Amino acid sequence: MSEFTNQEDKGQSLALAGIALVAVLFFGTQLRVGALEKPMLEAQLNYSAQRLTATKSAQTQADESLKKRDEQMKALSETEAKYAALLTELIELAKTDVDARAITQKWKIQQQGQAGAAESSVQDTKPVKVQPVAPQPPKPKAP
Repeated sequence: MSEFTNQEDKGQSLALAGIALVAVLFFGTQLRVGALEKPMLEAQLNYSAQRLTATKSAQTQADESLKKRDEQMKALSETEAKYAALLTELIELAKTDVDARAITQKWKIQQQGQAGAAESSVQDTKPVKVQPVAPQPPKPKAP
C-alpha cells in the first residue's frame, strides 16, 4: 500500500502545483494588464482634471456675466424710468404748450392705452409707461 499512497501523494502534489502555476499565471497576467492600463488611466485622470478646471472657470465667468447683466438691467431700468418721466412730462406739457404738442404729434408720442386720442387725462393711479413711435416717411403724392 505504500506504493499506492505514494502515487496519490504525487497526484495531489501535481494537482496542487498545477493550481499554483495557474494562480501565478493569473496574477502575473493581471499585474501586466494593470501595468499596461496605468498610462491610459493616468491620461483619463489628467483629462478629467482639466475638464473640471475648465468647468469651474466657465462657471466663474458665467457668474461674472450674470452680475454684469444685473448691473446693466438696473441701469436700463433707471434710464427707462427717466425717459418715461420725460415723455410723461412732455405729454402733460403738450396740453398747454404748442411746441410740445407739435413734438408729440410729429413723433406720435402718446400714453400707453390711448389708441386714438392725442390728448386725454393722465391717470394718477398707476405709473405711466410711454412708448415713442417712430415717424413714418411721407407717402409720395400721385401727380
